[in-house]
Amino acid sequence: ELPQPSIILENIDGYFIGWAIQGQIKTKAQKNFYKDLSLRLKKTFLKRTKLNVVENSSIWALQYALKDGYQEKNNKVYEMKYLASCCESLNRKEEKLKKVNDIITTKEELNIFAGTYKKSDDASFDFIRFKLYDYKRINLMNGVETKFEDLENYAKEIAKICYEVIGYTKGICSIMSKAKNISEWVHKNYNNGKRKRKTKSIKELQMTRRENITRINKLRAKNCKIKVKQAIEALSFLGEKISVRKVASYANISTKTAQKYLKELKESNNPTSESEL
Repeated sequence: ELPQPSIILENIDGYFIGWAIQGQIKTKAQKNFYKDLSLRLKKTFLKRTKLNVVENSSIWALQYALKDGYQEKNNKVYEMKYLASCCESLNRKEEKLKKVNDIITTKEELNIFAGTYKKSDDASFDFIRFKLYDYKRINLMNGVETKFEDLENYAKEIAKICYEVIGYTKGICSIMSKAKNISEWVHKNYNNGKRKRKTKSIKELQMTRRENITRINKLRAKNCKIKVKQAIEALSFLGEKISVRKVASYANISTKTAQKYLKELKESNNPTSESEL
C-alpha cells in the first residue's frame, strides 16, 4: 500500500528502497517528523512484507543517491505528510511503556552488577562498557551497522541511569564525559563481537620478564639486608657474639646469604655492625 518508490537499488546484500522527499529538512520540527516517518516506514515493511532485516531509513542527498543514474525530473517526489498517511500509525503509548520497562530492567541489572563492587565509579565504568558491547553485538547479529552517534547516545543514557542509581563521585558531567570516551573506545576496538587486544612481540615479552626478574631480585636483596641488620641488633642487645651462623639463624636465611650481606655491611662501614665485625 506504499506509493511507488523513487529509488530501487539492488546490491549483493539485498535492496535499497527510497522515496524522494520534497523540500528540505532543517528545522527541529521537520527533523522530528522525518524520524517519525522513518519509524512508520520500517513498521509498515515489517508488518506487510516477509523481509528478514529492515534497517532504519536515512536521508540521502538526491545528487548522490544514484549519481548519474538518478534524475529528479523522471522520478516521483513525495511530501512527508503524504508518505506518513500511507504508513502504519505508531502507538506512542506502547513505545513509551517499552522504554519505561527497558529503564526498569537496566536499573535492576545495575543494582545486581554494582553489588560486587566496592566503588560505584568502577561499577559504572564496567556497566557502561559491557552494555555497549551487548549493543554492538546484537546489532551485528541482526545485520545492522552500529553508528558512532547511536552508540554514544546509548552510552549517555546508561550513564544517566548509573548516576541516578549509584551516583558518581565527580558529578554527572564527569560520568557523561566518561561515557563518551567509552563509546569512542568501543566503536574503535569492539568489532565482529570481539575486542581487539594489544599483543606484545616475543622480544617485548622477554624484556618484560627480565625486568620483572631484576625487580624481584632487588626486592629480595633489600629484604635480606634488613633481616641481617635486625639480627645484628638483636645479638648485640643480648650481648652475644655475632657470627655468620647466628645471624643466619636469627634472620632465617642461609649461611651463604648471611655471609654475603655481613661482608657488604662491613665494607660499607655500617654503623650498626662496625664495632662488632
